Amino acid sequence: MSLPRSTRSCRSGLPQQSEPALPSPRSFRDATHRDEVVASLGYEHLRRHDLRHTGLTWMTDAGVPIHVLRKIAGHGSLSTTQRYLHPDNASLAAAGSALSAHLSASWSRTGPKLKVI
Repeated sequence: MSLPRSTRSCRSGLPQQSEPALPSPRSFRDATHRDEVVASLGYEHLRRHDLRHTGLTWMTDAGVPIHVLRKIAGHGSLSTTQRYLHPDNASLAAAGSALSAHLSASWSRTGPKLKVI
């Protein structure tokens, strides 16, 4: 199917691109020698996107609030940001210890200590 004559004449005035406007992901990887660097460090399985997960998790561990992380990551919702956070075993153990300490301080043999609000 050929283009209508009016469309062909419009297109003839446009510059012809011999190369793509943006470099392909492969050419970027070649230009930065990323594959060689990552392999030499022993992380052949590492993807750039993994670094987003790591960075957001580290910022959470450093105390950055999740609503701030959402903005940094450019996510539209907190639930998306939460999928990027991966607590380590030490964080999970600390959460369990904090709950145990809270329950030990708040409960007695006769039942929980209730606060009047």
